[in-house]
Amino acid sequence: MYDQKLSIIIPTKNRQQYAFRCISALLNFHSDKFEIVVQDNSDDSSLREMLKNQIDGVKLKYSYTKDCLSFCANFEKGVELSNGDYLITIGDDDCVFPEIVELTDALREKGVEAAVFATQTAYMWPNAVSKNSGKLIVRKQKKHIKILSTAFAWDTMVRNGFYDYQKYSFPKIYHGIIKREKFDLVKEKTGHYFGGLTPDIYSAVALSLYIDRILYISTPFTLPGTCAKSGSADSLTGRHTGELSNAPHFRGHEHYEWDEEIPRVYSVDTIWAETAFKAYKENGKSVHLTDDECFALLAHIVRRCPAFQARMADFYANKTGCDLKKAERLLAKSARRLSNRYFIQKCWRFVMQVLRGRHAYNGVADIEDALKIARKNIKEHKKIIEKVRKIEW
Repeated sequence: MYDQKLSIIIPTKNRQQYAFRCISALLNFHSDKFEIVVQDNSDDSSLREMLKNQIDGVKLKYSYTKDCLSFCANFEKGVELSNGDYLITIGDDDCVFPEIVELTDALREKGVEAAVFATQTAYMWPNAVSKNSGKLIVRKQKKHIKILSTAFAWDTMVRNGFYDYQKYSFPKIYHGIIKREKFDLVKEKTGHYFGGLTPDIYSAVALSLYIDRILYISTPFTLPGTCAKSGSADSLTGRHTGELSNAPHFRGHEHYEWDEEIPRVYSVDTIWAETAFKAYKENGKSVHLTDDECFALLAHIVRRCPAFQARMADFYANKTGCDLKKAERLLAKSARRLSNRYFIQKCWRFVMQVLRGRHAYNGVADIEDALKIARKNIKEHKKIIEKVRKIEW
């Protein structure tokens, strides 16, 4: 039996200063209905020394593994160490709002299996992407909750080339709350909670096969952070592209079998797509990309990394029998169209954020300060929790 509490799981590696500040902020929450689970795979155990007066095995659990682990294995150990009936994982440069504990109580009362949140807040640690003193963004939008079906999430994502899986109605353990017993079904089927190369998309796709509905909440209950060493920073600066052999995701994998339906290049799109395939297949589903779905994926790869254009054209020509030069022209045209579309969408989102209310706070030193400022600006948590308690689930 699991305890009736929320397990906040923090896998970490070589980012001790960020993890310490995140954990310190969480330890200030006034509640005994949550636990903090830290799974540390750093090169040394200095984080344990920094936390030695707080580790009690109840409020704060800490485990250190010196041997090199994959991203997924580090997440796996974190989940195994936890004992809450609801789970959430966050990065070591992120945090959650204290109100998430009360929200979990409301989810438990209604029997909600999964809740996901809008990302209206974002914190950039000092010097995360460029030279800055720390920046918090707080965006405004209508406050609502709604029940979404997961049935079409996979099909929609694949048709769109696996781009931006976060915007589809997947249940998420990464910055989302999941009922533990549902996550256990994944392990019963596959032998693990996380597979593939990236734990967030693997768990999202896998959980969608066991959870029919999710509760979408437009008010943020988590605070995503970006530090200089994070994957988010790599994406923003273009470092998440290159040869597959250089991808850090293979760290800790001895003999990883890459799915041949996905091009063997390193990009956000290929890592997400290959891991999503693993999640679907390992959980008993048969899946193959149609020619159109393959083209959508390749176009996104070319959009992010034009240097791959010739290789993607060759991949598409071999798969479909299309003329090589024609394939290259079509992909180049589609990639330009996608670039224009996403630029327009980005501008439109920015304009709407300004119209609705968008505040930027500079000089925010760390995640704990960012959390305090964000809480002063977001006053809807109590109202949202009451709405959750009144829903017909």
